[in-house]
Amino acid sequence: MSLGIKVSNLTRYYGVFKAVDNLSFEVPLNSCFGLLGPNGAGKSTTIKMITGTIRPTSGTIEIMGYPAGSIAANSHMGYLPERFGFDEKWLVIDFLTYIGELYGLKKSFVEERALELLDWIGLAGWETEEMGALSAGMKQRVGIVQALISDPDILILDEPATNLDAVGRTDILKKIRELVDKKGKTVVISSHILLEVEKVADHIAIINRGRSIAYGALSELKKKVGLIHIEVDKPKELLEILEDSNLVEELSQSNNTIIVKAKNPLVFERFVLKTVLERNLQLYYYSSKGANLEELFLGMISSGA
Repeated sequence: MSLGIKVSNLTRYYGVFKAVDNLSFEVPLNSCFGLLGPNGAGKSTTIKMITGTIRPTSGTIEIMGYPAGSIAANSHMGYLPERFGFDEKWLVIDFLTYIGELYGLKKSFVEERALELLDWIGLAGWETEEMGALSAGMKQRVGIVQALISDPDILILDEPATNLDAVGRTDILKKIRELVDKKGKTVVISSHILLEVEKVADHIAIINRGRSIAYGALSELKKKVGLIHIEVDKPKELLEILEDSNLVEELSQSNNTIIVKAKNPLVFERFVLKTVLERNLQLYYYSSKGANLEELFLGMISSGA
């Protein structure tokens, strides 16, 4: 698996306060990665270290194989901070040209690319307006454009749907998936709105108190905390076996359906199949229903905090 970002044993102190504690995760190329956690979990500090804004106390970060904060790493990366500043008298095109020139790009190339991106993001015709004349949602769209102006391989988006209405949020999330699926970009998104992340992310890391408490493919993590539904010809017999198995966290029955929250879904599935064969039971239905991201997030925070 080719990596866009590799975070290894990352720790950051502010005085005696440990904001990030031995954090490790990897972001595959051409994927969308969600960085989640409650307020004060260490998300913003982690993003600042990835972008090279601050240095870690210990540990390493590689961006496309280059050390975070290096010129080589920054050349591969675009960044939308949660709050970005600008002169409100600047014209939109002048602001974007300025950002492009900071990357060492020629003005003529930047202006052409800026117009293309403004059209793509839904702001065609606004290039000669002053930044201060834009709505909050439009400014957020300009922020996404400035992160893309250098055509980076990796995008770091901190709360990218802030200040957007429901229609705008849906549109931006589609744009983020388009960047991954059609443009081959690698996107890291940090958001407190879990539904946003669930719609776009392939992989996630949940951090709490600076530590990683869940990390991996979103689809697999959701399965781990999901519910399993089982139907057999003799539910009472299977229910008694499962109660004595020490493999379940929660167990209930609804009519002829046994509902289970397993400690380890894969181990549990093998156990059930083995039991069905040994006891000569008829298995009518077996389904593992994955949790949604909110259930996963709340479950991990409560158990891993």
